[in-house]
Amino acid sequence: MKVAVTGASGHVGGNLVRSLLAEGHQVRALHVSDSRPLDGLALEKAQVKVSDPAALAQAFEGQEVVFHLAGKITVVGDPDGSVQRTNVDGVRNVCEACLKAGVRRLVHFSSIHAFQHDPWDRPLDETRPLADEAPGPCLTYDRSKAGGEHVVREFLKQGLDAVIVNPTAIL
Repeated sequence: MKVAVTGASGHVGGNLVRSLLAEGHQVRALHVSDSRPLDGLALEKAQVKVSDPAALAQAFEGQEVVFHLAGKITVVGDPDGSVQRTNVDGVRNVCEACLKAGVRRLVHFSSIHAFQHDPWDRPLDETRPLADEAPGPCLTYDRSKAGGEHVVREFLKQGLDAVIVNPTAIL
């Protein structure tokens, strides 16, 4: 299968790319700048930013599945707006590019932080409200991941076949 992976040079992306290659898939690895973690792998590299819808659509052309792993983490807020641009606007660009390129399925890599934290004593599943739907303050990162999920859900209504994955913290 032909697959594209955004954030391919990151920790999770690099591991996913290696697993996909081991399973015999053809991988197009999208990265922003440093692609050294991908050196020596039998894949196609593409330097593409999630802020560039045209470049994304071109990179997704001919791909059956897109794994969207690119994201920005913060613990200090979002003074320059880059978290919002990456985790929400970038998701919109990825979804639009998937539809434009005719991608069969998008796998959107979100976070457990997209969900409301409370109640702590109950299992967390996809029926829990998103973090930005809770009364009171919401951390910037949590709000951005919830915002990205809202975007994916909007595109589901437009016919995009997408799955949202919500892993816990990754170190």
